Amino acid sequence: MRYNDLSKQKFGRLQPLRKIGTKHDCALWLCGCLCGNYTEKTSGELTRKTNSRTSCGFCQDHLRYPKEYIAWKNMRRRCSDPKDKSYKDYGAKGITVCVFYKEDFFNFLLDIGLAPSPDHTVDRIKNDIGYEPGNIRWTTRLVQSLNRDNVHTALAKLRLRNAT
Repeated sequence: MRYNDLSKQKFGRLQPLRKIGTKHDCALWLCGCLCGNYTEKTSGELTRKTNSRTSCGFCQDHLRYPKEYIAWKNMRRRCSDPKDKSYKDYGAKGITVCVFYKEDFFNFLLDIGLAPSPDHTVDRIKNDIGYEPGNIRWTTRLVQSLNRDNVHTALAKLRLRNAT
């Protein structure tokens, strides 16, 4: 029986590495997970449309990257949970988390990288845009305090006054 080569594709957090046999008339693949673990999955399990969050099932992101994981969870919560104390400044104002980040912590981590220090927090570069690739960075609270709408408005007024 002939099987499709899935080794050049990514399925959620899994990358099929090589075909290791068959199971229930499906190709059985050895897969590497972004967390560093390995698992076996059939081609049917990998390509199933309803299973977009495919992983090894043993990811321990919260233990391996605690600061970054907490930042990711808080980012998602303040944009989507009306019970969160910061929701009024984020989700209620239309600030969203892109699907790329929302669905998988490792997508977020691969894009933003590790926090440079314990003092760094996640910041949006442009405040009118949500959390998405190219618009997030690690910064200190001081830099974040200068990247607020009221500061930008005050600076614009100051520039306008100095130009006249």
